[in-house]
Amino acid sequence: MPWLEDFAGGTLDGFGTYDGIAFADHQFDDVRADNSKFLECRLSHVTFERGNLARSSFVDSLLTDVRLVSTSFAESQWRGTTVRTSLGAGVDLSGATLRRVTFTECQLASPNLRGATLHDVVFERCTLNHLDLTDATLTGCPFRACTLPELDLTKATLSKTDLRTSELDISHGHMSLSGATIDIGQLLGLAPGLARELGIDVKG
Repeated sequence: MPWLEDFAGGTLDGFGTYDGIAFADHQFDDVRADNSKFLECRLSHVTFERGNLARSSFVDSLLTDVRLVSTSFAESQWRGTTVRTSLGAGVDLSGATLRRVTFTECQLASPNLRGATLHDVVFERCTLNHLDLTDATLTGCPFRACTLPELDLTKATLSKTDLRTSELDISHGHMSLSGATIDIGQLLGLAPGLARELGIDVKG
């Protein structure tokens, strides 16, 4: 990945294009960078807080030790990008499209992926608290050794989505597991929720 130049500082601009830029140790508060494009960029130790990056694009980029707080990436586009050891709270990715994206050792609280489309997205050793996948479409998306408490799958569509090595707790949308792969232990843990959604009255 060629780094052409370091970010000179200042703020980000809406509709701005950042091509081959290295961002390191920057904090962007209340930034308005909707429709911006990050092409072959590297972001390291960067914080976005209360930002608006709706409809932005991240292509062939690397994000490491990034902190995202109450920031919108709604309807954004992600392709060929890696996100490592990053933290997030209240990140809005609703309606986003992610292709060939890898999240490794990230901790995200209440990430919103409602209506998002994910193709070949890999989650490795991530903790995703209250992950909201309502109306999302996932194709070929393994969750490897992840922790997924209170996962919401309401009306989600899963295809070739492997959850077997993860700690799985579903709050809503058990029936959307059709098309996913789980193991026997996970199935037993999910049985009460499945029975409830199927209207089965289980008595001892």
